[in-house]
Amino acid sequence: MASISWFRRLAKALFRPFPRAKLFVVHRILAPWHHWRYRDATIGRDHVSASNPDIELRLLKLEGALHLARVSCAQPATKLTADLVQRRLVLMDVRITQISMRERGIPRYATALALALPGHLNGAYIAYLVDPDQPMPDALAELQARGRIVHGTAEIGELGHVSHYLQSCIFELHKDANELFPAELGRFRPHISAIVYDVIPWLFPKQYLSDPYLARRYAYQLSLLPSVNHLFAISNCAREDVARVANLPLSSVTNIYGGIDESRWDAPQTSASNAVSLEIKNEQGECFVLRQPYWLYVGGGDFRKNLQGLVRAFALVLAELPHAPDRPALLIACNLNSEQRKEIAVLAASLHIEPGVDIIITGFVSDAVLATCYRNAFASVFPSLYEGLGLPVLESYHFGVPALASNVSSLTEITPASCQFDPSSEVSIAQAMLHMHKTPQLRAESLAFGREIMAVCNWKQAASKLASQL
Repeated sequence: MASISWFRRLAKALFRPFPRAKLFVVHRILAPWHHWRYRDATIGRDHVSASNPDIELRLLKLEGALHLARVSCAQPATKLTADLVQRRLVLMDVRITQISMRERGIPRYATALALALPGHLNGAYIAYLVDPDQPMPDALAELQARGRIVHGTAEIGELGHVSHYLQSCIFELHKDANELFPAELGRFRPHISAIVYDVIPWLFPKQYLSDPYLARRYAYQLSLLPSVNHLFAISNCAREDVARVANLPLSSVTNIYGGIDESRWDAPQTSASNAVSLEIKNEQGECFVLRQPYWLYVGGGDFRKNLQGLVRAFALVLAELPHAPDRPALLIACNLNSEQRKEIAVLAASLHIEPGVDIIITGFVSDAVLATCYRNAFASVFPSLYEGLGLPVLESYHFGVPALASNVSSLTEITPASCQFDPSSEVSIAQAMLHMHKTPQLRAESLAFGREIMAVCNWKQAASKLASQL
């Protein structure tokens, strides 16, 4: 493997001054040779070859690299003169914002960045690629006010010129290279860039890539990264992980961070309730009464979110405060399925935690209700095993609520060391929660750090950093 890596580096160095020669070698020599060598392999886009899955993967990787060589510019983006700026058109693929679960996570990130980017393009134009066969993005009107909407890849040719193409989510396992980077781009050969949010499946293969088909699809899409002109990550940790996994120099990946979507929330200065309890409703109309103070967890039930570890740690917190007048509750505001909710309830009962009193699981709640949950929380806690960024921590700061988080991944960049814990240790999580519960100064320290971080992690900064690389 090491010799192959060195061979690839040498080949890149030799061909860098001669992009047309590189395209000729890949297109006219390597591709036909591979197809001839593996001519008996069963290759298909939508199924795995049971007889030769590894050969299929090698061919898909080669075809992906070849496709990107056809549609992208061979050289890095040139330094812009005034007339080139006027001709620039950035095409941003926002099809990820049309998926069914687009209310939060990556679709929200892509939407906020798409809305912020036009203000930092220094006179260049922007267009947004959408899928006409899917529900339109929630922010369609705002996008139309900022640039042109391109309804499907067939309309790309009508743009006249595309200087840059930005793929807002390169890891969609069901898509091949020609879907992520449409063949119609070949007419313009734009500078191609993409956003990589994390490499979580690669870091936790047992949990995410146990299915051989998914493992091959992920390996295939990882293989596309070196063929992209430039990559953007959402934290320094993600940047380093992407460069390491894809065997790329750090200079080819730029950290832009990101921010919270302030349009989702009521004004953060709205005062919190001073009542002993708080009543909220989820989207299904279920009503919950929260006693105060309460700790807030916002996230999901995914393995890496470490929710069961948090519940076990909270049992230790309650054991230390059995009769305290300010005995806290734990509010879990996330969309768990019925099986996950049952698992948490069974675990809580086994730890002598009363569900519905000590621990409350809301299910999916509206943005307005979630804002109320944030605003009235004593503090938030985020015990994740890995994050690309960690938006719930930033959201907590936005509402003036201190945050505790794991001492791993990007979370070390957005929380002070005094507010971190070992997510693999329930005792460490519990000790951190108890320390904040008993130490007002720690709350102040968290919020002061949060104000500094929010000046760095916001959409103005993210768009500016991204635009500077286009």
